[in-house]
Amino acid sequence: EAGIGLNYLKVCDRARGKDAEGAHEVATGIRAVLGGGAGTFAFEYPCHSAEQERWFLLTVTPLIHDQPKGAVVVHVDITAKRQADDRLRESEVRFRQIAESIRDVFFLHDTADSRMLYVSPAYAAMWGRTCESLYERPASWSETIHRDDQASIKRQFVEEAKAEPWTMEYRIVRPGGEVRWIEARTVPVRDDSGTVVRIAGLARDITEFKRAAQELKESERRFSEMLENVELVSVMLDPEARITYCNEYLLRLTGWRMEELLGRSFIDSLIPPELNGIKETFAKLLAGAPEARHHENEILTRAGDRLLIRWSN
Repeated sequence: EAGIGLNYLKVCDRARGKDAEGAHEVATGIRAVLGGGAGTFAFEYPCHSAEQERWFLLTVTPLIHDQPKGAVVVHVDITAKRQADDRLRESEVRFRQIAESIRDVFFLHDTADSRMLYVSPAYAAMWGRTCESLYERPASWSETIHRDDQASIKRQFVEEAKAEPWTMEYRIVRPGGEVRWIEARTVPVRDDSGTVVRIAGLARDITEFKRAAQELKESERRFSEMLENVELVSVMLDPEARITYCNEYLLRLTGWRMEELLGRSFIDSLIPPELNGIKETFAKLLAGAPEARHHENEILTRAGDRLLIRWSN
């Protein structure tokens, strides 16, 4: 009963303190509705208690629309909605901080209307195109795919990426003609009914990795050709002294076949039983001891003959 008869506008006009500006705005809004200058008015404001934070939504609606004679003022507690919105905003801020600080490209694609919902700034650095251009033309990323990769990548993205998680590698051609290798991983995002509504993806530049792998492959090829073409015994062992490689020259000298040696212990297969020091020499070799790098010892042929070999390890 304390409020009955009070002039609500004067209460708002007399407000002082940190929320006074909001109270004055409310008074102006109510006057606009009462005077017919506005159809409705709404204002969101905090009203915290000592125990909790609270937010309210004030709405003003004319009592009679054709000839206003008053207004209904309603204050609705929207604390739960405001807290949920704040949590969502915090989550979005954290997401953007992560997505925009990594060198990989993160993107979110809407499957219903083929819109690009989000792409991280790394897209501009990796593709050499602006993020705005991708928002305007969501399919423009596929125009950069190398012509030898286009058919398979476009088909796979349309048919497979919408069904299950997918990893693909392809080349893109940047403005100016530079070719870069891209590895993209996509995950379909489904709604409650199981329908795919979005595709989330991560793309990274693997050009240097590809280049290094190719250089390693070429180096191994040249190394292998060299070992195959010299008349020197060549053997590779793993840390357990198992044979992982041997060349044709060793096979010709000893009479063993490749399939008989690969994966077997070098010491058990080729070293005479009485040469117990070989295990110690191999242990020193693993430890990087200089004295183990050059030494001589006999090996056994398949027929049981002995050959004296000088090793450089």
